Amino acid sequence: MTATIFLYVHDDRGGRFVPSPVIGMISDIVGTRKLVVVRDPASNIDYMYKISSIPNNLDALSVSRLPDHDFTDRKRIMLDGDTHKLAPAPEALKLLNGQTHWIQDKGSMLSVLVHSAAGGPMRFITRTVDRPRITELPEIEPDDSQENVL
Repeated sequence: MTATIFLYVHDDRGGRFVPSPVIGMISDIVGTRKLVVVRDPASNIDYMYKISSIPNNLDALSVSRLPDHDFTDRKRIMLDGDTHKLAPAPEALKLLNGQTHWIQDKGSMLSVLVHSAAGGPMRFITRTVDRPRITELPEIEPDDSQENVL
């Protein structure tokens, strides 16, 4: 069973919650920086998200180019010059504290895509694309596919 969260995205079609598979977690060796890796089902791109200081928000920091089994195998990787360890989806879900609905910050996600399109290495970037930030989870009626997923 795939662990899934719902990311609120706002685009030309309006705002909606998109069911998105949780792939795993990346953390630095001492465990101070922990990121959730979530796959965008439309593009099949895996984003590394940090939980923002703004409630309900996930801020993209990088695109993951790691195979799913690396998370299951708990491999170690070098990222931005530091060693990071990988963990499977259940540990990422613990980091999310059981919350199933999140807001995908459009500015940080676009910043990551611009860097990735430029062919840069897998590394953390800061939010550089200025887009309005949504801070409140909207009241959208879930469809049947959004129930009992996590």
